[in-house]
This record gives sequence, structure tokens and C-alpha cells, in this order.
Amino acid sequence: MNYPNEHLEIVKSLLDGKFILQSDESQLYDVISNQFEEYETFFIKSFNYELIQTSEFIYLASEGSAEKFSRDLMILLAILVYEYNAQGQNFYTHIKKRHSIESIKESIDNSSYKNMCRKIDTDKLLLNDCKKRNIIKEHGEGDFSFTSAIDLFLNFARENYQVVDREIDSVGGV
Repeated sequence: MNYPNEHLEIVKSLLDGKFILQSDESQLYDVISNQFEEYETFFIKSFNYELIQTSEFIYLASEGSAEKFSRDLMILLAILVYEYNAQGQNFYTHIKKRHSIESIKESIDNSSYKNMCRKIDTDKLLLNDCKKRNIIKEHGEGDFSFTSAIDLFLNFARENYQVVDREIDSVGGV
């Protein structure tokens, strides 16, 4: 493989769990996309990670991950979905807007499910971990918006909820 000048940055970013966004000014998405098969092979052979490309982002996936970041983000999103729906708001419309850390914390603190988040540092999760992975874009002190990478987590939740829902229906409900 003839490595592009951005090879080190691409490998480091992806191994750090970063989503390479199509909309990013760095153009890394295009560099990977132009050599996708080579990068796909590289990550499988070198790390046993699957390189996945969507029209909006590129990321690595692994069967053997035991990290807690995804779990914590899914818990936070589940509570937000519940709270926005309880307020009559469409979560998918609302998620694309700007948010503040304080409004997210307030939604969680006012939730009957807030105990599920008691061990999650919301500031660290959103402003450090999500920012580092390109899941949020910070707009100023505590203000942010979710990038298209959040769709991966929302789709995962939607697909798994449907599976659980079908399983409940098949055994006659709860």
C-alpha cells in the first residue's frame, strides 16, 4: 500500500475511537474513501478491527470491545429520549439542535431515571469523550451540537429496541 501523507493521523484518529466525518475540513474522509479497500485490509490484518464507511462518517468496530463509553452514552441518550418524549418533543428533531451541558444535566436531574446516570460524569462524557471522538461539536463554553456520528448510537438503540419489542410480543407481553 502506498500510504498517503495523512496515514499516521488517520490510523491514530481511528484507533483513538474517533469518527472521521465527511463534513470535516481535514478531508481525511476523502483520503480514506479513495483507498478504502486498502485501509479496510490494513485494519483487519493489523488490529482485527472492521473499518466501516457510511455516507457521513468512517469508524472502526471490534467484537471484543469492553469499553464503557458506548454504554454510558447509550444510557444518557435513553434518558434524554424518554424525557423529550414525555415533554411531547420529537427527539430526532431536538437532537440536531444546539444544547448546553446545563440543559442536559437538568433533563437528567429531573428524570425519574436519574439514578442510572449517578456514576456518569456528564461533563467528561460529552465535552471530553464525545468531543474527542467527533460525536459533538463544541460551539463555546458548554454549548454543543451532535454531529452525524450520533446516528450510529441512535440507530443501534432503535434496532435493539425493535428486537426486544419483538421478543416481548413473541412471548405474549410482560
